[in-house]
Amino acid sequence: MNFLFQFKSMIPLYTLVLSIKHGYFKAWKIIVSQFKFETANFTDYKADDPIYNLCGMRPASVRPQNRTGEIKGYATFANYWDGIEDFMLRNKAFGIKDTDVVDEWCKELKRTGYYEANQAQYTAGVQHYFDVDSGDYKYTLTFFVIGSIA
Repeated sequence: MNFLFQFKSMIPLYTLVLSIKHGYFKAWKIIVSQFKFETANFTDYKADDPIYNLCGMRPASVRPQNRTGEIKGYATFANYWDGIEDFMLRNKAFGIKDTDVVDEWCKELKRTGYYEANQAQYTAGVQHYFDVDSGDYKYTLTFFVIGSIA
């Protein structure tokens, strides 16, 4: 089963499903854009096997998590699904609210100490990928709906 969740091309779909599961349906496109920003469009070594860490998460110490270990201080996961779900668990633990506004999402992440970067620069990076890719996400949503009906 682990094999099914190791396809990088399926990250938007995994994110959509897990966003629905964890109450972040409005934010799912922002989250995919955030993952792309944080991994330089999925080219960072942390986005690949054996780490599967799309957002540079460090091992958590005070909340439930599903990591498999740690490499160079970063949490490792069995696959993309588990890494994305850990990010959702983190957001729930910190009370991040669902939104479809990039600036609001990034402000909430900053408020909870998720990133140390300048907020305006971080938001601009996420917004860039959101603006470039959000039209493509309609195909992910269509695939999910058709797959659910079949």
